[in-house]
Amino acid sequence: MRKKFERIQTVLRVLTASSILLVIFMSLLSPSRLPSSVHFFPYEDKVLHTGAYFVIAFLMILSSVRKVYQPSARDFLSENRRIIVYTFLTVFLLGVAIELLQPLTGRSMEFLDVIADTFGALAGIAAALKILRIVARRLVDAERTRRTGTERN
Repeated sequence: MRKKFERIQTVLRVLTASSILLVIFMSLLSPSRLPSSVHFFPYEDKVLHTGAYFVIAFLMILSSVRKVYQPSARDFLSENRRIIVYTFLTVFLLGVAIELLQPLTGRSMEFLDVIADTFGALAGIAAALKILRIVARRLVDAERTRRTGTERN
């Protein structure tokens, strides 16, 4: 089970790195090289920012946690606190750095983009933690069923 978990985390790390590189590339692309887009709704750009940083934070958490199962939510959070804080700071600083570098490529720097990036990072972390909690419960239930079934034989 542990080997399978490690293989999944390796795939998630590759996806995390790929998504970070894609966000950096698209964010620093000069305006003349950007595809012309049709805006379907107001603030579409902010939704894209939120979604991109959601994905990065979500994948970073899933690819970095040490132990999925802990006896309680408090134990899980204390075991992975550094990873959670590191993920938030990394994703937040990535957004800030990109916004600071964008004027060098002819694009504008927007404070609202950093807000959207931050919101996406927080939502991605929260979603990943919720999914990990669900997985942990299922692992506990499966272990309990296995033990119960074994004891009867």
